[in-house]
Amino acid sequence: MDLMVVFRSSKIESLVGLAYRAGKVALGTAAVEEVLQKKKAKLLILSADISANTENHFVRLLENSGSQLLKTGTKRNWGARFGRKELAVLAILDVHFASGILEAVKE
Repeated sequence: MDLMVVFRSSKIESLVGLAYRAGKVALGTAAVEEVLQKKKAKLLILSADISANTENHFVRLLENSGSQLLKTGTKRNWGARFGRKELAVLAILDVHFASGILEAVKE
């Protein structure tokens, strides 16, 4: 598991938005827990301001999933993007969207 931290990138947000419109994103704690347990998540995205307890919980779930981890954005920023007050955790379910997002991190 690799951890990458990015403060904010419109390209990352755009790619996550495309993945969401394609039905390849799980949003929120319960949905992300489910896809991690089923090993369907390719990339776990945590908000940069997530609580330590919640982060530790998802990192433990992530350990056996083969997924990668990215911390970026804030809970409010992700929430606003998806019509919620706050959103601390989301998962990308498609390997191509996940690689595109990880490539955007390197730019």
